[in-house]
Amino acid sequence: MQKKYLKQTLFSQFIFMALLSFFLTALISVFWVFPRVFKMKENEQIELSKNIALKVENYLEKPEAILRSVSNFISSREGAADYSEMLKLQISASESLQAIYMVGFDGRVVELVLKYPNPGLEKDLASLDLSENPMVKEAIKYRKPAWSNTFLSLVEGGLAVGFAVPSKEYIVAGEIDLGYLSDYLRQITDDRDQMILILDKRGQVIADRSGHFTAQQLN
Repeated sequence: MQKKYLKQTLFSQFIFMALLSFFLTALISVFWVFPRVFKMKENEQIELSKNIALKVENYLEKPEAILRSVSNFISSREGAADYSEMLKLQISASESLQAIYMVGFDGRVVELVLKYPNPGLEKDLASLDLSENPMVKEAIKYRKPAWSNTFLSLVEGGLAVGFAVPSKEYIVAGEIDLGYLSDYLRQITDDRDQMILILDKRGQVIADRSGHFTAQQLN
Protein backbone atom coordinates (compact mmCIF):
# COMPACT_ATOMS: atom_id res chain seq x y z
CA MET A 1 0.00 0.00 0.00
CA GLN A 2 2.81 2.39 0.92
CA LYS A 3 4.68 1.52 -2.32
CA LYS A 4 1.57 2.27 -4.38
CA TYR A 5 1.07 5.57 -2.56
CA LEU A 6 4.75 6.44 -3.07
CA LYS A 7 4.54 5.73 -6.79
CA GLN A 8 1.44 7.91 -7.13
CA THR A 9 3.16 10.69 -5.19
CA LEU A 10 6.30 10.50 -7.31
CA PHE A 11 4.25 10.39 -10.49
CA SER A 12 2.22 13.41 -9.37
CA GLN A 13 5.40 15.27 -8.52
CA PHE A 14 6.88 14.40 -11.90
CA ILE A 15 3.76 15.66 -13.70
CA PHE A 16 3.80 18.82 -11.59
CA MET A 17 7.47 19.48 -12.32
CA ALA A 18 6.95 18.80 -16.02
CA LEU A 19 4.00 21.20 -16.16
CA LEU A 20 5.89 23.78 -14.14
CA SER A 21 8.87 23.51 -16.48
CA PHE A 22 6.60 23.85 -19.50
CA PHE A 23 4.82 26.83 -17.94
CA LEU A 24 8.10 28.57 -17.09
CA THR A 25 9.45 27.92 -20.59
CA ALA A 26 6.27 29.37 -22.08
CA LEU A 27 6.56 32.44 -19.85
CA ILE A 28 10.20 32.95 -20.83
CA SER A 29 9.28 32.58 -24.50
CA VAL A 30 6.38 35.02 -24.27
CA PHE A 31 8.08 37.68 -22.17
CA TRP A 32 11.74 37.35 -23.25
CA VAL A 33 12.46 35.18 -26.30
CA PHE A 34 9.59 36.29 -28.58
CA PRO A 35 10.07 40.03 -27.93
CA ARG A 36 13.79 39.68 -28.66
CA VAL A 37 13.07 37.77 -31.88
CA PHE A 38 10.49 40.38 -32.92
CA LYS A 39 12.94 43.16 -32.08
CA MET A 40 15.67 41.50 -34.14
CA LYS A 41 13.27 41.16 -37.07
CA GLU A 42 12.19 44.75 -36.68
CA ASN A 43 15.81 45.95 -36.67
CA GLU A 44 16.53 43.84 -39.76
CA GLN A 45 13.56 45.41 -41.57
CA ILE A 46 14.61 48.92 -40.55
CA GLU A 47 18.17 48.30 -41.75
CA LEU A 48 16.88 46.84 -45.02
CA SER A 49 14.61 49.87 -45.51
CA LYS A 50 17.53 52.23 -44.94
CA ASN A 51 19.68 50.35 -47.47
CA ILE A 52 16.89 50.43 -50.06
CA ALA A 53 16.30 54.15 -49.48
CA LEU A 54 20.03 54.78 -49.93
CA LYS A 55 19.99 52.74 -53.14
CA VAL A 56 17.10 54.80 -54.50
CA GLU A 57 18.92 58.04 -53.65
CA ASN A 58 22.11 56.81 -55.33
CA TYR A 59 20.12 55.68 -58.36
CA LEU A 60 18.66 59.18 -58.81
CA GLU A 61 21.90 61.04 -58.09
CA LYS A 62 23.61 60.41 -61.44
CA PRO A 63 20.80 61.57 -63.75
CA GLU A 64 20.23 64.54 -61.44
CA ALA A 65 23.93 65.46 -61.69
CA ILE A 66 23.83 65.13 -65.49
CA LEU A 67 20.81 67.42 -65.80
CA ARG A 68 22.42 69.98 -63.49
CA SER A 69 25.57 69.81 -65.60
CA VAL A 70 23.57 70.40 -68.80
CA SER A 71 21.86 73.37 -67.18
CA ASN A 72 25.20 74.87 -66.11
CA PHE A 73 26.67 74.34 -69.57
CA ILE A 74 23.73 76.11 -71.26
CA SER A 75 23.93 78.98 -68.78
CA SER A 76 27.61 79.44 -69.59
CA ARG A 77 26.98 79.86 -73.33
CA GLU A 78 26.26 83.16 -74.99
CA GLY A 79 23.70 83.50 -77.76
CA ALA A 80 21.97 80.79 -79.77
CA ALA A 81 23.64 77.40 -80.07
CA ASP A 82 22.92 73.86 -81.24
CA TYR A 83 22.79 71.64 -78.16
CA SER A 84 21.62 68.40 -79.80
CA GLU A 85 25.02 66.67 -79.89
CA MET A 86 25.77 67.67 -76.32
CA LEU A 87 22.40 66.31 -75.18
CA LYS A 88 23.01 63.00 -76.97
CA LEU A 89 26.38 62.68 -75.28
CA GLN A 90 24.92 63.41 -71.85
CA ILE A 91 21.97 61.03 -72.13
CA SER A 92 24.29 58.21 -73.18
CA ALA A 93 26.17 58.61 -69.88
CA SER A 94 23.21 57.39 -67.83
CA GLU A 95 21.33 54.10 -67.99
CA SER A 96 18.25 55.57 -66.32
CA LEU A 97 17.83 58.83 -68.26
CA GLN A 98 15.38 58.15 -71.09
CA ALA A 99 14.79 61.68 -72.35
CA ILE A 100 16.18 65.18 -71.95
CA TYR A 101 14.08 68.22 -72.82
CA MET A 102 15.03 71.86 -73.18
CA VAL A 103 11.92 73.87 -72.39
CA GLY A 104 11.45 77.58 -72.87
CA PHE A 105 10.08 79.73 -70.07
CA ASP A 106 6.77 79.73 -71.95
CA GLY A 107 6.58 75.97 -71.33
CA ARG A 108 7.16 74.86 -74.91
CA VAL A 109 9.73 72.22 -75.84
CA VAL A 110 12.63 73.77 -77.74
CA GLU A 111 14.94 70.77 -78.05
CA LEU A 112 14.79 67.14 -76.99
CA VAL A 113 16.75 63.93 -77.26
CA LEU A 114 15.68 60.36 -76.53
CA LYS A 115 17.99 57.64 -75.32
CA TYR A 116 16.73 55.38 -78.09
CA PRO A 117 15.94 57.45 -81.22
CA ASN A 118 12.32 57.29 -82.35
CA PRO A 119 11.56 59.88 -85.06
CA GLY A 120 7.78 59.54 -84.78
CA LEU A 121 7.74 59.91 -81.02
CA GLU A 122 10.32 62.71 -81.13
CA LYS A 123 8.07 64.63 -83.52
CA ASP A 124 5.09 64.26 -81.17
CA LEU A 125 7.09 65.24 -78.09
CA ALA A 126 8.67 68.22 -79.84
CA SER A 127 5.26 69.86 -80.09
CA LEU A 128 4.46 69.48 -76.38
CA ASP A 129 3.33 72.42 -74.33
CA LEU A 130 4.50 71.77 -70.76
CA SER A 131 3.37 75.10 -69.34
CA GLU A 132 0.78 73.33 -67.15
CA ASN A 133 3.11 70.54 -66.06
CA PRO A 134 3.48 70.93 -62.23
CA MET A 135 7.23 70.23 -62.26
CA VAL A 136 7.94 72.65 -65.10
CA LYS A 137 5.64 75.31 -63.60
CA GLU A 138 7.48 75.06 -60.28
CA ALA A 139 10.90 75.29 -61.94
CA ILE A 140 9.82 78.33 -63.97
CA LYS A 141 8.06 80.10 -61.11
CA TYR A 142 10.73 79.69 -58.45
CA ARG A 143 13.77 79.29 -60.71
CA LYS A 144 14.78 76.29 -58.62
CA PRO A 145 15.20 72.55 -59.39
CA ALA A 146 12.01 70.52 -59.05
CA TRP A 147 11.06 66.84 -58.98
CA SER A 148 7.84 65.47 -60.43
CA ASN A 149 5.57 62.84 -59.00
CA THR A 150 5.93 59.41 -60.59
CA PHE A 151 4.10 58.99 -63.90
CA LEU A 152 3.62 56.53 -66.73
CA SER A 153 6.25 57.31 -69.34
CA LEU A 154 5.31 58.01 -72.95
CA VAL A 155 8.91 57.21 -73.87
CA GLU A 156 9.59 53.93 -72.10
CA GLY A 157 6.09 52.79 -71.17
CA GLY A 158 6.93 52.12 -67.52
CA LEU A 159 6.98 54.25 -64.41
CA ALA A 160 9.28 57.25 -64.46
CA VAL A 161 10.06 60.38 -62.50
CA GLY A 162 11.04 63.79 -63.84
CA PHE A 163 13.64 66.30 -62.71
CA ALA A 164 13.85 69.88 -63.96
CA VAL A 165 16.66 72.43 -63.55
CA PRO A 166 16.44 76.07 -64.65
CA SER A 167 19.27 77.47 -66.73
CA LYS A 168 19.73 81.05 -67.86
CA GLU A 169 17.42 80.68 -70.86
CA TYR A 170 15.74 77.30 -70.57
CA ILE A 171 14.40 74.66 -68.23
CA VAL A 172 16.39 71.42 -68.59
CA ALA A 173 14.11 68.48 -67.79
CA GLY A 174 14.85 64.78 -67.76
CA GLU A 175 12.78 61.63 -67.63
CA ILE A 176 14.24 58.93 -65.36
CA ASP A 177 13.18 55.32 -65.77
CA LEU A 178 12.36 53.54 -62.47
CA GLY A 179 12.24 50.00 -63.85
CA TYR A 180 15.69 49.14 -62.52
CA LEU A 181 14.45 49.45 -58.94
CA SER A 182 12.24 46.36 -59.28
CA ASP A 183 15.22 44.44 -60.66
CA TYR A 184 17.25 45.58 -57.66
CA LEU A 185 14.58 44.36 -55.19
CA ARG A 186 14.65 40.91 -56.78
CA GLN A 187 18.41 40.70 -56.14
CA ILE A 188 18.52 41.57 -52.44
CA THR A 189 16.88 38.39 -51.07
CA ASP A 190 16.12 34.83 -52.20
CA ASP A 191 12.94 34.68 -50.08
CA ARG A 192 10.18 34.80 -52.67
CA ASP A 193 7.52 35.14 -49.98
CA GLN A 194 9.03 38.36 -48.64
CA MET A 195 7.14 41.36 -49.94
CA ILE A 196 9.20 44.51 -50.47
CA LEU A 197 7.62 47.63 -51.92
CA ILE A 198 9.00 51.08 -52.71
CA LEU A 199 6.32 53.77 -52.46
CA ASP A 200 6.37 57.43 -53.40
CA LYS A 201 4.98 60.15 -51.13
CA ARG A 202 1.47 59.66 -52.56
CA GLY A 203 1.42 55.96 -51.63
CA GLN A 204 1.87 54.74 -55.20
CA VAL A 205 4.04 51.66 -55.61
CA ILE A 206 6.98 52.55 -57.84
CA ALA A 207 8.78 49.21 -57.50
CA ASP A 208 8.19 45.72 -56.08
CA ARG A 209 9.88 42.37 -56.42
CA SER A 210 7.19 40.62 -58.44
CA GLY A 211 5.96 43.58 -60.48
CA HIS A 212 2.36 42.75 -59.49
CA PHE A 213 1.88 45.91 -57.44
CA THR A 214 3.90 48.47 -59.40
CA ALA A 215 1.85 51.56 -60.37
CA GLN A 216 -0.92 50.61 -57.92
CA GLN A 217 -2.17 53.04 -55.31
CA LEU A 218 -2.05 51.83 -51.70
CA ASN A 219 -3.90 53.37 -48.78
